Amino acid sequence: MVQVAGPNGAMMVHRPWTDRDMTDALAHLPDPQVSDTMFGDELIVFCRGFSPTEGELRRLLMKKPGPANYAKV
Repeated sequence: MVQVAGPNGAMMVHRPWTDRDMTDALAHLPDPQVSDTMFGDELIVFCRGFSPTEGELRRLLMKKPGPANYAKV
């Protein structure tokens, strides 16, 4: 979701994430295997800033920690 100007103020619109978008957005998140608490805290900040949908968040988490560690997150 992306915040844009609307007729009555700011509004959220859906814009699909490309692989490049995901890579760039996830670059600042720490490795969850190194510090899972720090990853969790940063993920909350990430979600507040980027407002991913549930499906997008699933795709993002599959990309950062990887499919093998996705269930642990």
